[in-house]
Amino acid sequence: MIFIDTSVLVTYVVEKDSNHEKAVSIMGEIIKGKNGSAITSEYVFDETVTIVLVRSKSLESAIMWGKLIKKIYRYGRC
Repeated sequence: MIFIDTSVLVTYVVEKDSNHEKAVSIMGEIIKGKNGSAITSEYVFDETVTIVLVRSKSLESAIMWGKLIKKIYRYGRC
């Protein structure tokens, strides 16, 4: 099992981030289940969607990424 924090999620979403390509690679491994089940917390989810909203200034983008995160992860409480 692997816990995913905000930094990986935000870096994955923000294409201009210097670590974006690495985050894309990591997310690919997570989606394939290479490291077991992935979990996150409600706090990480909230923080990630808020950061995406603030940086993109687009409610539509924040909603889209929120839906994607929910789809990718088994949503857990920590």
